[in-house]
Amino acid sequence: MTEPNEPILPEQAQELLNQISAENQGESRTKIFVGIPNMGTINVGLWMAMLYWAQNLKEYELWFHFVVEKRHTDFARNILVDEFLKTQCNYMAMIDADTSPNINFLSLVKHDKDIIAANTHCWINNELIPSVWQRAPCEQCVNLKKWLEENKIHDPREYYADKGILYRWEPIRQQFLRFANKSGILGGMSCRCNGTGLDPWVYRMFQKPFEPGKIVHCDSVGSASMIVRRNVVEGMKPPHFMFLYRPSRDIFLTEDHYFCWVASLLGYEVWADLDMLCSHFKTIDLAGVNARMIKAFHAGAQYQETKSGEDKFNIVVPTADDIKKVSNLTLVEK
Repeated sequence: MTEPNEPILPEQAQELLNQISAENQGESRTKIFVGIPNMGTINVGLWMAMLYWAQNLKEYELWFHFVVEKRHTDFARNILVDEFLKTQCNYMAMIDADTSPNINFLSLVKHDKDIIAANTHCWINNELIPSVWQRAPCEQCVNLKKWLEENKIHDPREYYADKGILYRWEPIRQQFLRFANKSGILGGMSCRCNGTGLDPWVYRMFQKPFEPGKIVHCDSVGSASMIVRRNVVEGMKPPHFMFLYRPSRDIFLTEDHYFCWVASLLGYEVWADLDMLCSHFKTIDLAGVNARMIKAFHAGAQYQETKSGEDKFNIVVPTADDIKKVSNLTLVEK
């Protein structure tokens, strides 16, 4: 070990956790690989959770592995996949270094699902969103319809027309391909939704009803707190995680959506436990939080007005002045 004033390196932390876990194992154990893609720092809540698991979860045989990769998270996740396959572990648990997991996170293996994730929120475009997703209406269908009916390019980032042919961007091949003419989709081509109307590469927040205490079947989950059964990892071809990009090199599909999409093509199911909340630490603009609060309050007020005094849910919407009193925030109307 290091001297008291020296930092603990990831390799030393990994060795320490594995040593503690080995000393506290029981006889009959489920083997779990706990992989941490580390971009340079690690949340103290995650470190405390791992220490607790290593010392107290005797029902599991735990193998901890850290990857320090400051360039690309998909590369870091694929390194963890390779390391996982070198072990005999039954499950691969992946927890991002900026996440403080629910202390019961590893109990998700008891559901024995192909892929299952805890409820870890993310902050996207000033919106707080749980990383549990369902497929959105197909954007490729929308783009084709706009071009056929109105002769308009709906999304010039991914489509263009030339000499009566509509070209679409293919992010895996990283090139534009001939897609349709004015009579419809060209022979040998098809819309990426395959007639379902749901886009395999565009996702929106999970909006289906669910019962508290029960896990939900969904289309994709974030990999910040994900558990994958071994047969899923073995059944997929590398790379398991991969960003897809537009021609401008902005992100078209994130690596966790890619993973869930490929897994679903192979017949594996994706699940989430919305009650298994994990903390996710991000640097965000507080003005954005302020704007989101105002948006939520106004949405609640509009809902209350539509009930015409018959609000069966008894929703109480605070005013801007109410919020100022309790938070000292300066709310700015847009």
